[in-house]
Amino acid sequence: MLLNRFCDITASGTVGRQPLAVTRAGGLKTPLPKRLQLRSAAPEATPVVEAPSQQSDAGFRQQLENQMERQRAQEAQEQPARVPWWNKPVKGAEHFKEITNVQELQDAFSQSQASGKSMAIDFFAGNCPSCKAAYPKLSSIAKDPKLRETFNFYKANVQEDQTLLWWIKRNGVTTIPYFLVYSAEGAQVLGTTASFKRMPVIKEGMYTIQANPQAKKFAMNPEKTKIEAVH
Repeated sequence: MLLNRFCDITASGTVGRQPLAVTRAGGLKTPLPKRLQLRSAAPEATPVVEAPSQQSDAGFRQQLENQMERQRAQEAQEQPARVPWWNKPVKGAEHFKEITNVQELQDAFSQSQASGKSMAIDFFAGNCPSCKAAYPKLSSIAKDPKLRETFNFYKANVQEDQTLLWWIKRNGVTTIPYFLVYSAEGAQVLGTTASFKRMPVIKEGMYTIQANPQAKKFAMNPEKTKIEAVH
């Protein structure tokens, strides 16, 4: 007796369900006993996906938040440090020396006196929109090499140091941006607001001061169009 080990495959590609048979003499096929019949396997059941528990869902959210936090920290490290507007590399800004307190201001007076140059100081605040707007134009004044022959240029942020704020108030300054010019001897020769619109007038005024070293005082004319020597 020979046991047939193959299942028929139908034209549709499915495996037939007929049981194997034993071939006897004479070519007759006798069905196998039930205990020997090969039964087709039952189709695999689709696995049931259990809904995540409340605890596992909270853990997943925490893991996601941690990953996003690490990514934000990495991006922050890769980004360059933010440069405040008064330190941005606009043309001429490199000729402005920064003063951060009254002691440095006093040192600047001493250095100017030793070099025989006048001083030009821009007093500003970091949160002042008018100061920010005037900054590029004011920097362009210091870019002029002819003016740098006569003047040392400085900038002082009164928002960063209260002693500087106290100093300008004591000297009668009530608004910023404010531009003060001192002679090499330390005498104030000009004081004016330094708004964006006044930048051309201030630049011409610097030439006027340079051309009149004997004058001890300069001021804006009533029309606000020119800086003139005061006699």
